[in-house]
Amino acid sequence: WNLICDGAALGATVQSCLFAGMLVSCLFAGYLSDMFGRKKCMFTSVGIMSVASLAASYAPSLVVYASLQFCVGLGMMSFMLSLFTFGVEIVGPSWRTMAGNLNGMYWASGAFLGILLAYYIRDWQTLTRISVAPMFLFLFFVKAYPDSPRYLLVKGRVEDSMNILMKFGGKGVQPKPEVLRALLEDILRAEKKTVKTEKRYTPLDLIRTPKMRKFMFLMGINWFVTATMDFALYLSVTSLFGDIYLNFFLLQFPTLPLMLIAWVAMKRLGRRVTSITARVLAGLVCLLILAVPQGISQVRTKSASLLSIGGYSISYVTWPTCYLMTSELFPTVLRNTSLATGSICARIAALIAPYIAMLGHLPGVGMTVPIAVFGGLAIATAIATLWVPETLFARMHQTVEEAE
Repeated sequence: WNLICDGAALGATVQSCLFAGMLVSCLFAGYLSDMFGRKKCMFTSVGIMSVASLAASYAPSLVVYASLQFCVGLGMMSFMLSLFTFGVEIVGPSWRTMAGNLNGMYWASGAFLGILLAYYIRDWQTLTRISVAPMFLFLFFVKAYPDSPRYLLVKGRVEDSMNILMKFGGKGVQPKPEVLRALLEDILRAEKKTVKTEKRYTPLDLIRTPKMRKFMFLMGINWFVTATMDFALYLSVTSLFGDIYLNFFLLQFPTLPLMLIAWVAMKRLGRRVTSITARVLAGLVCLLILAVPQGISQVRTKSASLLSIGGYSISYVTWPTCYLMTSELFPTVLRNTSLATGSICARIAALIAPYIAMLGHLPGVGMTVPIAVFGGLAIATAIATLWVPETLFARMHQTVEEAE
């Protein structure tokens, strides 16, 4: 569609349509997941993504393509939120850190495969159709895929919840069905009693009390800066020096080992220390661009490429810290609401990311200015996170009054 020169801004707008769909999805995905279940929401979302992606490869115009990208964003964000909730609900507390990190690891693995496919398949339409195939394949597992036992129990479906726990609950010593049924019924009765007595909470409760307001402000900054650096640096690969496929490979290569290091660090050192350390390192790497001599353009261009890749890779590990810290800082009655609000902050950042990436194509600007800005943002966010309490081994509160 000739999205170069004067059309570059239009290209950034089309990219923003995907993130706009993700932003809109944040507003109702959590509600739909709570209403219809994690499984239904995940498979419906994958169906929307797959159909819209396949249709986009046949789009006759840019307007149609942008509209379909918006639909892809709707399905993608809904799937991601439902998948994260499902992942932490089917494991015990000791495995939740690993469950949260696995999402990032699988994402990085999929990115590796996407780079490999793009290297050998240069036609974007063919590449899109091949990339959609696994999503359609996933839909065939709808009957074999279990729903969340916690969700089923809350909805009063004790028998369904018990059947899943008996089937997938491990190969060791299992409780007798009647014992498990009695336990689940006791939990359900206690839950119903709590629901009847407690007040209804809204997003306004995130800013109504001092601690909640402070935590939401600080975590909102974390979500916003993480998304800004992630999406903008990722989209800026086309502006970097060297082969675009090699740059994408180098961008993703360090993320898997860094995610493993972050997982260990979060369990041993804590969430806050891991987040601050990663942001300071990412910020210092980006700010090194200011030390490169301005008179040597080729050296500056190569340096910008290396520093962009380094800053992106280190900053990537702050995603799981955002999810975990938000989940553990806020009480049960506001936990889903706080995650959805954090995701909205991230999607707002994603909307402006394509325009930041576009700066790399402007003559006389290049990647120097964006990288330096990212470095400053990362350092500032690390300083702000000093006021966030450590949540490792901290007791998770149930109510706002208890958290305050």
